Amino acid sequence: MTNTIPHKHIHEGRNLKRFREMLGIKQEVLAKELGQDWTQKKISLLEAKESIELPILQEVSAILNIPVEAIQNFDEEQAVNVISNTFTDFKDGASAINIHPVFKLLRSF
Repeated sequence: MTNTIPHKHIHEGRNLKRFREMLGIKQEVLAKELGQDWTQKKISLLEAKESIELPILQEVSAILNIPVEAIQNFDEEQAVNVISNTFTDFKDGASAINIHPVFKLLRSF
């Protein structure tokens, strides 16, 4: 019997979409920032990809001002576990720690 940990599949496109949405940036705006070869449709197709080419990932992460590793390693299941583990039920009510990610944008959109 072997103990193996299943490999988590990180979907970089979905992660990119989540970060973009958290920052309140529309696909059209991201496309414009990436240059004339980009369109809203091309951003949509990029966000559908499981793996994104590193040069594109670096360019997008620079525009969003987040580390490439954040897009490459974000695991929604782990994030949900962290959030659910911050909730404590008390006799007289409930308490939760609310964690809000803060991203500083260097560019004005």
